[in-house]
Amino acid sequence: MICSSLRGTKCLLARAGSLLTSSNSYHPLRYWAAVRSNSSSSTRIAATADDSITWRKEYRIQGQGFKNQCTVQTEDDFIICSDIPKSMGGGNSAPQPVLLLLAALAGCETATANFVARHLKIRIRGISFEIEAWRDQRGALSLPITQTEGGSGQLMIPAMLQVVSGTAVVDTDSTQEEVDELSHQVHIRCPVASMMTRSGCQLNIKWIKKSE
Repeated sequence: MICSSLRGTKCLLARAGSLLTSSNSYHPLRYWAAVRSNSSSSTRIAATADDSITWRKEYRIQGQGFKNQCTVQTEDDFIICSDIPKSMGGGNSAPQPVLLLLAALAGCETATANFVARHLKIRIRGISFEIEAWRDQRGALSLPITQTEGGSGQLMIPAMLQVVSGTAVVDTDSTQEEVDELSHQVHIRCPVASMMTRSGCQLNIKWIKKSE
């Protein structure tokens, strides 16, 4: 089943700004050093097995892929479709998976912000996101396909997003200082943002109070 054949269903679409595709500053040794530093034991919170079971939040999907397209049904019966542009060999029938990841970031930060705002006594009327990201295409496209290490045993360029940046403009009566505290808590507590930063991705989303 492909996305274009599903009428009357809800496909989650995201326009996440311009996707940059090149890097002039990447160095694999610096990257992996940053990953190791970011994932050091001093920054992790250990949980017992019992705690893990008690507080574990689980997610489930079912998906069907056909060529470059994929249709996924979530456990709460939403349909999410992905594809890639025709220039990349796809059918351009739905957003690219990476754009869906950026959409997930915006959605997750929105939900987390509303939770945090309730506890900080901040009233949010809305949040406007503009997000862009870049990755080094060599991480996914380098050949031969079975090669995973470069010369001297060094790891090859990772396929992951390396930088995600943008703005979140918050419509609120609160001060910029309060928005800064909101942003700090959101970036720590948002599951998608946390996953990105712990992977070694630089997450630079600036939260700004909307001008009156």
